[in-house]
Amino acid sequence: MMMGVSRSTIYIMLARDDLPSISICKARRIPAAALDDYIQAQLAQRHDAPKQSVMPPTPRRGLQTPRLTRNVRQ
Repeated sequence: MMMGVSRSTIYIMLARDDLPSISICKARRIPAAALDDYIQAQLAQRHDAPKQSVMPPTPRRGLQTPRLTRNVRQ
């Protein structure tokens, strides 16, 4: 909840060892200090990265919503 990502994203991050955690019985716990360190490292990495130009997204073609049809007796 603190990071604003889904539960499955957190599990992926835990599996890749991006986030340190401890196991208590069957529960996984992320220490608050470890979460703060991870967030600070991500922010520092983002500020150190070279700026890239952002291109607007290109429109996607061929993706149309399906039309609903009714069964009509003839």
